[in-house]
Amino acid sequence: AGFWALCLLVGLSGLPAFTGEAGAQTPDPALLASSRLFPVSEPGPAESPEPLEDALVEIRMGRLSATTTPALTDGTRVLLPVGAFLELAEVDFTVDSVGSVHATLYPGQRRLTFDAALGLVHLQGVPVEVDVGELVLAEEELFASTELLGRALDVVVKMDWEDLEVDVINPESLPLGRRVAREARW
Repeated sequence: AGFWALCLLVGLSGLPAFTGEAGAQTPDPALLASSRLFPVSEPGPAESPEPLEDALVEIRMGRLSATTTPALTDGTRVLLPVGAFLELAEVDFTVDSVGSVHATLYPGQRRLTFDAALGLVHLQGVPVEVDVGELVLAEEELFASTELLGRALDVVVKMDWEDLEVDVINPESLPLGRRVAREARW
């Protein structure tokens, strides 16, 4: 690994952004993008590239629980309020002053963070893939796409556009599903 790091430094040392020429203190993003050595996409604040419309959808956790909640849609996907989704799933969470959601998943006390300021999601410090427009802060509430919620919580989430229903197909791994299974054994 040391050899390749040295090669990278030697290769970059000829670039003005890295040698300090012309007063450059940090790498020039355009130069980095043109070199194709680094990915161009950068995380940013939670915002949507497309205009979003209000919608009212029903969230179902299998046959265990359901609620109707306001949501946002761009016509191709639906974004649900993260807090309402986690509350229905019985996941412990808090919301900080900038709108980020911090949850604890049991068993194992795994930390799940939906970062509104940076537009990122982390599970135990490991990034969860967030596509553009999947995490949106609107009116001081954080919304996430059904796909992102599924990836972050390791569940299958399906949207039924005809009935405006969001179905979590396998809620057994969520606290709600574990509680119901525990109660069924008694």
